Amino acid sequence: MNRRHIRSFAAACALAAFALPVLAADAGSAISLTNKTDRPYHVIARTGEKERCEQKKEIHKLTIAPGETATIESGGKDVCWCFAADPRTDSCMEAMSKSKPGSLRTIR
Repeated sequence: MNRRHIRSFAAACALAAFALPVLAADAGSAISLTNKTDRPYHVIARTGEKERCEQKKEIHKLTIAPGETATIESGGKDVCWCFAADPRTDSCMEAMSKSKPGSLRTIR
């Protein structure tokens, strides 16, 4: 390898090191839930700045029809979600799950 190839390789590495965090930031600031069953699911999601699920202030209630995908915008923060015990309330059937931004979860 001559000096010109080494400089080109170094420049490419520097560009890649700069571009990767930018691409990662654009990878997704939401989670998606896909319903692969034959019945609708009621979901409660919590978003916000806090780390712990019970401290997240924004509550979203969704009904995901069979074969449909719902997207929950999180602003780049984790999303806490659960299946609703009753779609009229904020109570969960089980403990909340936490998903990272850019995640795709499938209900089967």
